[in-house]
Amino acid sequence: MSQQALLSLNSFTPLSTISLPNQSHLHPQACSPTMDILALVNEGGKDSSADKVTLSLWRLAGGPKVWGVEMPGRVAAMGWSFDGLYLAVKIPGKLLILSVHDGSTVREVVVPTTKGKERALEGEFFDGGATVVWEKLEDESTGSVKAVDNGPGTKKRSQDEERTGSAFGIINSLPLVSPLEASPAASTSSSTPFLATSLPSVSSSLPPPSHPLLTPPLPSLLHSPLPPNPPTPPPLTLLTLNSHLPFLSGSFPLPPLPVAPLLSPPPPNGIKEETMQFARGSSAVEELLRGAVVGLGRLEDEWFGKGGASQAGKDWIKVFKDVGARFGVHADPSADFTKLLITGARRGEGTDTISQFLGGRLTERSLLKWEATVTTALTTIRQACYQTLLPAFERIILLLNEMRGWSLWRSKYGSLALQSAELQRAINLTRYAAFRVRELEREAAEEGRRFTEFAKWLRYEVSVATTEDSSSEPSHPPTHDVLLVADYLQTSFIQSRIDTFFQSPPISPPPPPILIPAATPTLPTASLFATIASTIRPLANQPSLSSSGGRHVSTEPEGASGKNKTKMLSPVLARRGLPRLSVDGMEVDGEDGTGGGEKRDHGILEVAGELVGLLRKVFGSALGSGAGLGEGEGSRTTVPGGELVREWSSKIEGGASTNQYVALITNGLDQLSMPCFWLMSTSSTDLLSVKMAYFQLQLELSEDQPPSTVQVLDMNFFNDDEIVLVLSVGEEEESKILLCSIAYTSLECFSVPLPPNSPSPVTHVVQTLDNLAHTMPPSPLLPLSRCRHLSSLDRMPRPTPGSNVPPVTLALNGRPGRMTGSLMVWGGREVEVFDLEEDEGNEEEEEEEGGEGEGGEGEMEE
Repeated sequence: MSQQALLSLNSFTPLSTISLPNQSHLHPQACSPTMDILALVNEGGKDSSADKVTLSLWRLAGGPKVWGVEMPGRVAAMGWSFDGLYLAVKIPGKLLILSVHDGSTVREVVVPTTKGKERALEGEFFDGGATVVWEKLEDESTGSVKAVDNGPGTKKRSQDEERTGSAFGIINSLPLVSPLEASPAASTSSSTPFLATSLPSVSSSLPPPSHPLLTPPLPSLLHSPLPPNPPTPPPLTLLTLNSHLPFLSGSFPLPPLPVAPLLSPPPPNGIKEETMQFARGSSAVEELLRGAVVGLGRLEDEWFGKGGASQAGKDWIKVFKDVGARFGVHADPSADFTKLLITGARRGEGTDTISQFLGGRLTERSLLKWEATVTTALTTIRQACYQTLLPAFERIILLLNEMRGWSLWRSKYGSLALQSAELQRAINLTRYAAFRVRELEREAAEEGRRFTEFAKWLRYEVSVATTEDSSSEPSHPPTHDVLLVADYLQTSFIQSRIDTFFQSPPISPPPPPILIPAATPTLPTASLFATIASTIRPLANQPSLSSSGGRHVSTEPEGASGKNKTKMLSPVLARRGLPRLSVDGMEVDGEDGTGGGEKRDHGILEVAGELVGLLRKVFGSALGSGAGLGEGEGSRTTVPGGELVREWSSKIEGGASTNQYVALITNGLDQLSMPCFWLMSTSSTDLLSVKMAYFQLQLELSEDQPPSTVQVLDMNFFNDDEIVLVLSVGEEEESKILLCSIAYTSLECFSVPLPPNSPSPVTHVVQTLDNLAHTMPPSPLLPLSRCRHLSSLDRMPRPTPGSNVPPVTLALNGRPGRMTGSLMVWGGREVEVFDLEEDEGNEEEEEEEGGEGEGGEGEMEE
């Protein structure tokens, strides 16, 4: 078919037009691979340097946007996961994983950045050097999800298969960790309820809300490796940022890759077993620690927050002091209430404050509310300790102990730069955190008993104070325990002991590190004989469990003194024979590390913060994360004279080999002055040559006129067969906008040999053919296969020098069943959507043929 006839066809089919309220930007990978939606980026003001950047999701069929979220920085690149449930967004210094459901940030990954590149990303949207490729790791022979590589001569094992005796094998046999329920403030209804049916729901294993201690988060996979495991585990995926920064499952950083030049085969996508094991272990530790830290934060709000138990007691103490101030007395609540408890004196000198407080301010109703607040808070703390916090820390100890074993197994896990001493310190910190949690649970139980008796006593005193006849019996007889009430007044009334468990480290300046002295008394690891004896003893009706429900298992040798007794935290860890830190052994070291510092109890959040910082250092250095190439380094080799460069790779022969393609637009070289379209390809089976074809940017619009010059406004590979281009043909005042495609796999190519160890195949080919242009000239016309004239865009403004907004940007989705193309036009104010699978001209011809056939049948019937 001649080009004149081709240009008259109406290839492709218009679907919709999306009108935008603000100037927006379209990224080449903005289209979802599984749904008819696309992501757009717009700024908050007319000034291009405005700080406010919003990412929004729109339906290709038009209509209102699905959601919009504000970004903390300029968007440099984006890429969808293969299942369309997550969108990876690159902003300066960070990689955000957003949920397609509502745009919420599921993961936030810190990306090493160089200063020069950071400035470049801040100045321009979708910089050419920033790319995001998120692919599923597939088996090279079958195309199925690739199993974990266990090394040569070993059997491949699936992701969810656990070794007997491994940390995950033990964790899977234990009861599930009960997460804390979300606070009422966090459980808000969605502002877009229709999303529940219009978009697929996101995995129910999304992480709990973040906490300042876990910002930035520890390295972790996108999907939880902890039970309950889904019936079908999610396939392994690999996100590659800027061609050299890989992230397993999109969020777990791997060591930087060597930067390969254009047309080089991609690196192998197999994941070593030790890498996958460490990624799963690190993810489990991060999830457990995040749940514990967030849970501690919620307990802290429950205790200290507005309307919390501690605040309720302080409010009543303030009321009592205010009553005393009215009588001109400096009231001491603890002393005055203790005096009333011991003497029972309610009348006489110095008793006006007590009488007025009990008779007027503290009523039966307000006392019930106070009691309910404190009792509920203490019950919540106890349940969280033994259902959430303690099990989480126990499982972290199991995982860290296994990692410490890996650090000693150099022959197998030598590639993981794990430090045994640092891991042991992390284990000790986790043990101390678990110990403090157990102490918190015990203290909450004791304070609950004390406060219950204190409330009984107050109720009795209120009934006495409100009884008009002093000779009559009060409505509430005295049933309280005087000793427990006195204990509460002396230890918990003014300031509770529970306060010390929630002492958070100040944000600035950072607290000094928690140093555990080497001489800290610990329980030695139980011997095999002691372990067997501790198992047989209960069977022989000789219980060794304490009276506190069996949570403390004593392994003290007979004859030891009671004050030196050290107890295990739980039967689970007792079976493992893990040593435990004693309460007397925890103290802050002096600067010389001799253990002579001031002894104090650390808040659990303070210990957790120290643990997070240590694990961030250990995990970050295990796989070289943060080292090597940064975001601004290792960019692809630039092509001399290249204006537009697009890459594509496709597997052939059942995935055994890969073809790499590069499409390139040059606008004048040394010996080749005319603008050209280049297509080059290499195969992983033949790295010594490059197949290529190149064409002048010209089209023949009519037979009686010379070919017209073509300007490529944008282009991108559509699938394994076609590349789509947006062309501007003719002079500026009478130019036409064409949406075209080239069947690049059908082009006649010639081969160019490559020298051994060529640093850049593309640069070598361009420079070689530039020198030989007079002997091997380019083809005169572009070999278009499909074309459509977009007449509505002919009068659209063309690019101006220095403009930050291109006239047309193109985003494609080449998946079967979703083959669409979106064009951002009119200065970022409108999106034109086309069906690239069906041609409008072909549909009309089919309708005409169908109509003629129906008419013929009618004539025959007559």
